[in-house]
Amino acid sequence: MRDPTGDPGEDSLCGHGVRYLLRQLAAMQAELPGVADRQDAEHVHRMRVATRRFRSALPLFSLCLPERRVRRWRRELRRIARALGEARDADVQIAYLQEYLAWARTGGPGRFRETLPAEIPGKAFPVPARPRLDRFLAILRRVRSSIAGIVHRIGTTPGRGVTPEDRPNVPVAAAPADGRGRQDPVPGIGYLLLRYRQRRDLLQQGIEDAVTALEGEKTFGRLERRLTEMAAGGAGSTSSPEEARAAAFVSLSLRIDILLSHGEALADPDRVREHHAMRIAGKRLRYALEAWGDLYGGAFEDGIATLKRLQDLLGELHDCDVWIAAIPGFVREEEERSRAFFGDDRHFRNLIAGIRAILADRTQERIRLHGLCLTLWRDLAFRGYWEALRETALRPLIPSRPGGFLRIGLLGGIYGNAGALSAVIADGQARGADLFLNAGNTLGPGDDRHYVVEIIRRNGVVSVIGDHDLEILGMAGPAGKRRRRRPGAVRGMSNETRRYMESLPASVRLSVAGKEILLVHGFPSSPGVPGEAFGETRAGAVVSCQGRLPSIRSEGNTLFVNPGAVGGFGDGITLPGYAILEIAPGGSMTATHYGIRDGGQAG
Repeated sequence: MRDPTGDPGEDSLCGHGVRYLLRQLAAMQAELPGVADRQDAEHVHRMRVATRRFRSALPLFSLCLPERRVRRWRRELRRIARALGEARDADVQIAYLQEYLAWARTGGPGRFRETLPAEIPGKAFPVPARPRLDRFLAILRRVRSSIAGIVHRIGTTPGRGVTPEDRPNVPVAAAPADGRGRQDPVPGIGYLLLRYRQRRDLLQQGIEDAVTALEGEKTFGRLERRLTEMAAGGAGSTSSPEEARAAAFVSLSLRIDILLSHGEALADPDRVREHHAMRIAGKRLRYALEAWGDLYGGAFEDGIATLKRLQDLLGELHDCDVWIAAIPGFVREEEERSRAFFGDDRHFRNLIAGIRAILADRTQERIRLHGLCLTLWRDLAFRGYWEALRETALRPLIPSRPGGFLRIGLLGGIYGNAGALSAVIADGQARGADLFLNAGNTLGPGDDRHYVVEIIRRNGVVSVIGDHDLEILGMAGPAGKRRRRRPGAVRGMSNETRRYMESLPASVRLSVAGKEILLVHGFPSSPGVPGEAFGETRAGAVVSCQGRLPSIRSEGNTLFVNPGAVGGFGDGITLPGYAILEIAPGGSMTATHYGIRDGGQAG
C-alpha cells in the first residue's frame, strides 16, 4: 500500500463527512429515473451501493450530525435499501438462470431442448401464479396435511376410513428422458426462471412504494438542505484535522478487528452464518475505507482493490448459500401449488430434473468458491495485509522522524483534570511524541469534562472508555460490561461531550513499525476485563490504566505499560504522570514514565 499523500491537515472531521454524504446523496438521486423504468438493472445496483455507502457513513460522522435526525435518516433509508437489495439479488439470480439455461440448451445434457420455446412465455406454466390464493391454499394444505398425519398415527378418521388422500403423495410421472434414461433439465430451469421473473415484478412494486414514501416524507430534500447548510456554514470549522485523523483510524481499526474475528469460521465450510457475517464485515470495512479515502490521498486504493476481491468471493459464496437454502422450499411450495390446482403434483414432477441441476451446480460452485476464499484469506494473513492496512490508516497521526525512532505518549486516568492533561500533552510533545493514546477514565466531577474532551479531540488523542467513564455515563453493567445508558443518568454534561464519550470503544489495536499495540482500559488479570481483548494477542505492547499507580513490565515478548494517572491522587505526594513508548528502527520497544509537577515541569 502507498503512503498517504493527501493533506489531511486541510480537512476537518465534519467538513469531510458532510461532503462525502452529499456525494452519496447525489448518486442516489441520479439513479432514481433508471430504477423506475427498469431498462437497465445496473441502475438498481448503483443506487443500492450509494444507499449503503450513505447509511454506512452516518455512524462515522454521527458526532457532526443531530442525533435524532441520524436515527430518522437511517430509519427512512432502511426501507429503500431493503427493497433495492432484494431486487438486486433477484436480478443476479435471473442473470445466472439465463446463463445456465442458454448453456443447457446448447451444451448441456438432454435431447429434448427443442420442446422449450426460444423465449420463455409470459404466461406461467404448468400452474398459474396467484400469490394471494396460492398462499391461502398452501396454508390450507399444510393444515390438512397436519390433520392427516395425526389421523394416520391413530389409524382412523372421524366419519370415514383412511383414504389414498391421507397417504403421502407418490410421483406418478417423470420428466422426458433421452435414450440413456437421463431427464431433460431445460423445462425445470425455464420454469425456475419464470418464477423468479414473476417475483422480480412483485419486488419492483416494493421499490416504487419505498421511493414514494421517501418522496412523501421529503427525505432526500430534507437531507440535501441540511447537509448543504452545514457545508456552506463551514461544518466542523472549529474542529482540528487531528480529530479527523484519529476518528478515521479508530473506525478503520475496529472494522478490521470485526472482520478478523470471523476468520476462524472460514476454515469450516459448514459455518454458513459466520461466512455471511464475514461478508457484511468486509463490506462495511470497504465502505469505511472509501469514506475516508480523500483524507489519505489514494493510499487505500490498492487495499480497497484487494478487499473487493475478497468481498466479491464472499458475495458469490453467499449467493450459492441462498440458492441452496431456497430451492427445497421452492420445491415444496410448487408441489403444494400443483396439488391445489390439479389435485396432484405430477405436472410439477416433470420439472424436478432442471431444479435439481441448479441445486447441484450451486453446491459444486460453493465448494469451489469456498476454496478460493480460504486461499485468499490465508494469503492475506501471510502477506501481513491487515497489519499493513492498519499501519497505513495510522500513518498520518505518527509521521516518521529522522533516525527512524517513533515516540508515542501514553496516558490515562485523567479524571476530568484539564490542566494536568494540557501539561502532560505539552511535555510529551516537547519530548518528541507525535501521537497520544488514552487508556480511559477520562471523565471526572466538576465542570472540566467539556474542556478535557475538547483537548483530547483537538489533539487527535486515540482513546478508549474506562470503567469510571461508564459509571458516570450510566452505562456500567455487570462484570464491567457496557450497557445502554440509563435515562436521566447523565447530568451536568453537554450533549456533545456525552455523545463523544459514548462513541469510544473498549479497545483499539494499532500497527506501528511492524509491531502491534493494544490499547485497553483494564489489565489482563483485572476483573471485568473481557478475555477476548487479550486472548491470543500478538501485541508487542499492551497499554492500560486500571489503577493509578504506574508500572512497566515485560512478559514474554509483550511489554505491559500502565502510564499512571494524569489526574494524580490529589494527595500532594503522587504526581500526575504519563509514559512515552519509544519504538526503535529494528522494532524494539521501551517505555519510560514521567511525572508532572505543578506548572507542567517534568519530574
